Amino acid sequence: MTTPHAVVRAGNTGGLIASIAALIVAASGTVYAQDTNPKAIPLNAHPGSYGSSWECDYGYRSSGTACIKISLPANAHFNGSLYGAGWDCNRGFRRSEGACVAITIPEHAYLNSSGSRWECERGYRRSPSGCDKILVPANGYLTGDAVSTGWKCEHGYRAQADECVAIVAPANGFLSERSYGSGWECKRGFREQDGACVAVKVPANAYFREAFSGNAWDCERGYRRAGDQCEQVVVPENAHLDYSGSDWDCDPPFQKDSHRCRLPQ
Repeated sequence: MTTPHAVVRAGNTGGLIASIAALIVAASGTVYAQDTNPKAIPLNAHPGSYGSSWECDYGYRSSGTACIKISLPANAHFNGSLYGAGWDCNRGFRRSEGACVAITIPEHAYLNSSGSRWECERGYRRSPSGCDKILVPANGYLTGDAVSTGWKCEHGYRAQADECVAIVAPANGFLSERSYGSGWECKRGFREQDGACVAVKVPANAYFREAFSGNAWDCERGYRRAGDQCEQVVVPENAHLDYSGSDWDCDPPFQKDSHRCRLPQ
């Protein structure tokens, strides 16, 4: 007797499910009809890429539930942007008070790649009146940098006011590649002193080293500087030259005590 009741309940459940499914289909069909209803899309618009959305046609923009025409001035084009004016000026024109006015290109200038402004040709720089010629002095060359002077001096010359003046190296000197300082350097074995190159006097037991300042020589290992000479380092018993080579340390376990090494007490 339990089996028939189970069958009836199963049958009732199936009917309920079928009824719910029918309602869902009917409801979904109604939404679909509304989504595809041409009346839901305003004038000068077209269906969007998903759902019930819509988009304004090219040259129009949304305003609430309508698409209004974008007012396009002369010498302009629509840019498709949802923000701003919705248009840009054509190449060679610039925006001014809602209109597009022609860009006036002065002599020795050209329209840049964006077409929105002009730039001066090489050898000229921008000025309030247009493009002024960069005056390069003798022994100078254009740098392409119109912010500073726009020119530099050739090697062996240096800028002085609006000219390139020859750099004169003293005896035992040569022209340097540096863009600063005197423009010259002393040969090896010489050092700059009062605008001249004087020979470096290297004492016995010493060697010359490159130095732009300070001492131009060092003592050999085992010697230490004493004025303008190199004196030998006296290493006591149970000691050795240290890492610098100009002093000494005691051998372990000896410890330094004035000028000697002794065992700790």
